[in-house]
Amino acid sequence: MASPLLFPSDIIAMDIATIDLPALMMRKDLIPSSSTLSLSDTTDIATIDSPTPTALQLQQRRKSSVDVRSVQFEPKVSIKRTIPRHSMTQQERRSCWLQANEFLLIKQRNYMIIKQIHQERANQMIIKQIDNYDLNNAESESSLLCYRGLEWGMEYESLQKKSYRLGASEEVFLEQEEQSLGDYYDEEAIAYAYYSISNECQCRAEQIAAQDRKDIEDYILS
Repeated sequence: MASPLLFPSDIIAMDIATIDLPALMMRKDLIPSSSTLSLSDTTDIATIDSPTPTALQLQQRRKSSVDVRSVQFEPKVSIKRTIPRHSMTQQERRSCWLQANEFLLIKQRNYMIIKQIHQERANQMIIKQIDNYDLNNAESESSLLCYRGLEWGMEYESLQKKSYRLGASEEVFLEQEEQSLGDYYDEEAIAYAYYSISNECQCRAEQIAAQDRKDIEDYILS
C-alpha cells in the first residue's frame, strides 16, 4: 500500500514530538513537487510547536557548535606493494601477525621490567635514607630502564588513571541525575561534564607527547 502524501499544512497539525524531521526530509517521495518545503520551513515548524522552551535553546546551541573541519592529503605519497592475505601461505600469515605465544612473551617482559623498576626505586630510597643522597641524581644515573608505555604498572600512574575515570563517571552521573530531576535532556551539558575531567587528561597526554618528541630528537642528534 502506498504511503499517503503529506503537505506542510498536515505536518503543522501533527504532534511535533512524533515527527522524525530528518527522515521526513530525506523521503522526497512523500512531498509533492508543487510543495516547496525547505529546511528553514521545517526548522520553523519544530521551534514553533515545541512543547518546551528548552527545545529552541538546544537547537540553537547545536547550530552554534558545528565545527568547520577540513581534510588535507600529503602531497608526496609512497606505496609499498605486497601480496594479498588470501594468497599468503600459512607461514607468511604467522610472520605478519603476532601469535598467542608472542603476546605472552611481551606480557612477561613488561612485568619483568616493571618489577625491576620498582626494585630499583626501592634501592634508591634506601640509599637516600642512609647516605642522604639526592633522589633526583639517583634517578638520572639509572637511565637504562624506561617505563614509557608501562604506566599502567606504576602505582602512582595507575591510581591517577583510575582517579580520572572515576571523576569523569561521577561528573556525568551527577549531570544526568540533575537532568532527570529537572525533566529535560541536554546532551551537550553531559559532554561538557565529561570534558571537565578529560580536558586535564588531554593536556597531560600532550605534555607527555611533547616530551617524547624531545627525547627522540635528542636521541637522534646524540
